[in-house]
Amino acid sequence: MQRKVNKAGKAFRAASLIAGCVVATGAAVPLLGAAPAGATTPPTWNNLAVVAGSGGCTNNKAGAATSADLCAPYAVATDASGNFYIADTGSNQVDKVDASGQLTVIAGTGNGGTPTEGPATSSDMGNITALAVDSSSNVYLADAGNSEIYKVTPAGQLTIFAGTGNRGRATAGPATGSDLSVPQGLAVDASGNVYIGDAGNGQVEKVDTSGQLSIFAGTGNYGSPTAGAATSADFINPTGVATDASGNVYIADNGADVVVKVNSSGQLSIVAGNGNYGSPTAGPATSSSLARPYGIASDASGNLLIADTLNNVIEKVDTSGQLSIFAGTGNSGSPTAGPATSSDLQQPQGVAFDASGNVYIADTQNWLIEEVGAPPTSLYITSTALAQPTATFGHTYSTALTSKNGVGAVHWKVTAGALPLGVKLSSTTGVISGTPHLGKRTPSTAVYAFTVTATDSAKPTKSSWSQAYSLTVSK
Repeated sequence: MQRKVNKAGKAFRAASLIAGCVVATGAAVPLLGAAPAGATTPPTWNNLAVVAGSGGCTNNKAGAATSADLCAPYAVATDASGNFYIADTGSNQVDKVDASGQLTVIAGTGNGGTPTEGPATSSDMGNITALAVDSSSNVYLADAGNSEIYKVTPAGQLTIFAGTGNRGRATAGPATGSDLSVPQGLAVDASGNVYIGDAGNGQVEKVDTSGQLSIFAGTGNYGSPTAGAATSADFINPTGVATDASGNVYIADNGADVVVKVNSSGQLSIVAGNGNYGSPTAGPATSSSLARPYGIASDASGNLLIADTLNNVIEKVDTSGQLSIFAGTGNSGSPTAGPATSSDLQQPQGVAFDASGNVYIADTQNWLIEEVGAPPTSLYITSTALAQPTATFGHTYSTALTSKNGVGAVHWKVTAGALPLGVKLSSTTGVISGTPHLGKRTPSTAVYAFTVTATDSAKPTKSSWSQAYSLTVSK
């Protein structure tokens, strides 16, 4: 993620440089030890930004993704090349956004109707509600309106992958010979098997690499899922489906307000939601209420994200089963760039990870796709601001900086600007401590700007991170 220069001097109307400090002539508080150009400000991981959609819905497509119109996008998916795909549900199309941010339509004419095999952009479609991408960059589309699943190859050719076009009960055998009923979820596992959230049938089906369909989870009866054999569990409205590297399959039951896991032995367990419709609470995921969870995604580490649609948030369930808010304030509204948990969302229905751990959100009723940046995979400083940003001259001061992902011992150093007289940074612990005292030209209140660099001793030439800080000291 790009880190921007901290131009802290903007707060001052005029200044003159005297003996290495900035003495304000038009403001009360001067800046001491100013960091030079190139010093870094807090990094942008876990920050949200719009990456597709103008907020309009007039079918204006092709070109910069953020200038294109989207109409109630239900789902988003990614491939290994840095592209992401959008189920532009209200437009009856599927869009691709490449790594440079350019959008193209890869499937659909924009007209609602029945599909025709051949060039995907020449085929009509119903409501595309889910997407999945396999390791060969084939894109699978769930058409809830036509009760079918399509496959679009990298060459742009569309074929019917599952479903007859008739709405009805699924039957084991060739996938194209089985009825489906309003499919609204899709996932592909590492072996190329495709899982279908067959919402109207209250089941999840599996289509293997030979094109054979089998019932993977659900009895077809209406009811809340219970732990045990997956094929003996009821569902109300299974929508989102996700897979992980361990062979587990996750299913969001939009009607039961729970998310379940089916392990490689076919056993089902509840992993999020207490079965009650309501606002989420941080802590054990199975103790939290949910409100119509729709899309889900799993990352390489086994963390799960839930698009909790009517709560207007994305939740994260970590590998220890703890739930936290990942994005959204809980209020329905337009998104704002910056920390993901400070931004409103409006009924998000889709969520996806990319290979780098960045997260994409289909913010359905805002007609937008947002991205939340991933943390670095090597050493970085987690303290984006001082825990104790103020100090008093003549009094003991202490605050600790922290880092993550270091392989060896971390070495800390002030690489720009300056700390107050009497205050030092420990090179081994990252603790800033001491008793600040006044110098001859130090005013009664001063802001000290400085940059700290942390270096991983195991990879000193490849793994370091710089972070800008400011400390205000007063009498």
